[in-house]
Amino acid sequence: MTWALGQHPNIQPMPETVWIAGACVGAYQAYLSGSDRGKFSHLSNVDYPLDRFLERNGLAINQIVHDAYDMRLEQTYGADRHPPANWLKRDDWLHLKRSVDDPKQCWVDGTPLNTFYTWALAQMFPGAKFLHHIRAPHKVIASLEKFDQVGASPVQRAQGLDTWLRHARASWWTEQALGSKRVYRVDFSRLEREPKALLDDICAFLGESPSEHCLNPLNQRLNSSGTHGEDLRDSMADKLKGFAEAEALYQTIMEAPTDLPGGDETAEAELRALFEMLAQNRPLVGE
Repeated sequence: MTWALGQHPNIQPMPETVWIAGACVGAYQAYLSGSDRGKFSHLSNVDYPLDRFLERNGLAINQIVHDAYDMRLEQTYGADRHPPANWLKRDDWLHLKRSVDDPKQCWVDGTPLNTFYTWALAQMFPGAKFLHHIRAPHKVIASLEKFDQVGASPVQRAQGLDTWLRHARASWWTEQALGSKRVYRVDFSRLEREPKALLDDICAFLGESPSEHCLNPLNQRLNSSGTHGEDLRDSMADKLKGFAEAEALYQTIMEAPTDLPGGDETAEAELRALFEMLAQNRPLVGE
């Protein structure tokens, strides 16, 4: 999906950055460091708000993202940054502009780790929108189990189930906390049966015109571990502890309204607690 949206004239793709989630933690820790002594600390002395501090850091990250993309274009095309006529034959065509006129003012970051950092990311980028990809747990578990086919380590079923549950819970909390104006629930099965309609709907959610180029990456296999799972679901249900919980959560999410208002205080508290747990005990400056 990251590659698909990244072919849009106004969206640049970033499959996995990781450092942006790290920057969330760094900004949060810096804020705590600047606010730990009340009136004697620089930020707490003036009651500088955390959300504004994170947003200012987000502005810097956004500029770095665009700087890096501009550097990639220059290194690839030369100083004029004009795509060559045979750009589609390049191995790295997914990264690049299709036309010199493509503005690429927005970007999409497909880092899976972002799922656990949405509380901070939503404040760092108050105009950002999120895509919650939801796929049946048995299909995800089966796919992770075959990760050795794409050069990664295979994931045992119990670990795959835990991975699905952790991501699904955090994504569901994000939907409830931010609401449907900021979070779009992507039913993975639609990608299989009606990709164009789904991508058009996502572009509309993002405030962008639909683009036929978004379909291009779907015409080839990039890093799929294959289609698996249907024949394994029954055995997972019978033998995999916790599988019933995953299926119940999946049904809850899939049956929920797609026009959630947001503002769920419990969900927001869960997201913040998750972020703070991940960010704790990581001082920026050693003693």
